[in-house]
Amino acid sequence: MKLKSSKSEKAKQTAKKQSRFAEQDKKVADQAEAFKIDGGIRLFKRAFGLLQMEWKVFLIIAVIYGVLNALLVPTISSTDLSVAKDNFDAAMKSGNNNALGGVGIYAYLLGTAGTANSEVAGVYRFLLAFIVSLALIWTIRQVYAGQKVTVKDGFYKGMAPFVPSLLLLGVAVIQMLPLIIGSFIYTLVVATGGLGVSQIAAWAIFAFLTAFLSLFFVCSTLFALYVVCLPDVTPMVALRAARELVRDRRWLVMRRVAVLPIILFILGVILLLPFIFFATSIAGWVFLFMLTAMLPVVHSYMYLLYRELLK
Repeated sequence: MKLKSSKSEKAKQTAKKQSRFAEQDKKVADQAEAFKIDGGIRLFKRAFGLLQMEWKVFLIIAVIYGVLNALLVPTISSTDLSVAKDNFDAAMKSGNNNALGGVGIYAYLLGTAGTANSEVAGVYRFLLAFIVSLALIWTIRQVYAGQKVTVKDGFYKGMAPFVPSLLLLGVAVIQMLPLIIGSFIYTLVVATGGLGVSQIAAWAIFAFLTAFLSLFFVCSTLFALYVVCLPDVTPMVALRAARELVRDRRWLVMRRVAVLPIILFILGVILLLPFIFFATSIAGWVFLFMLTAMLPVVHSYMYLLYRELLK
């Protein structure tokens, strides 16, 4: 009887251990499932699909943004492009490096995209991008929920969180200081001309590292801009909620966020390079059109990533 009792107790202990291991395995599996987020390329495709659901509305919003941007904020001129092209051609010193020179010109354009010819133009650019972003966030949220939307509702109802979003944007700007400083230094150095390919690459790496540092800081604040657009949500509540969203998976989220500018950069190079070399006079306008089209894509991608974190 004692032998049978001993065997029974051992069997119960073994069963308890197996049950405990099974619970631990289930917990690990649940955590892995919670950390699972669609890849960057898949998110990018879904972002285009979301925009296509109400493409007319998003197209009109983008056109309004582009027209006002062209009228109120002076864009880069064809003369500036020609000078930049000549500087890079001289730096390459070889016809075999024309493609690399074109990529350098595109990087130069991106570096100067955030600058303006005057303080007034800079204010206009900021307000335009901010107002259109609020309209896009509201519109994208409604389209994702399966609601019918109009351009008027996007600009009218989307302005409700104007002040809370502005306060959060101030926090994001402080966190983006490393990127701003790195981009300014890179633009200043490259614009002087006379640099070799290795020197341009070194400064580009420096700019990338400062961008990475800013991305680490601003990673959660980006999603707070989407949280604060919900009714009756204050900036502090949005910041806490966003930090909770990325908790324990900040590096994963950073990789998803970092994929977006890489994809946009590659697409921009492919689309703009022919105009840089063969139609320099209109390359500035094509670049402006690309920047205008990028804004809806960026917000669609980021909103889908935000929804992935909520799962």
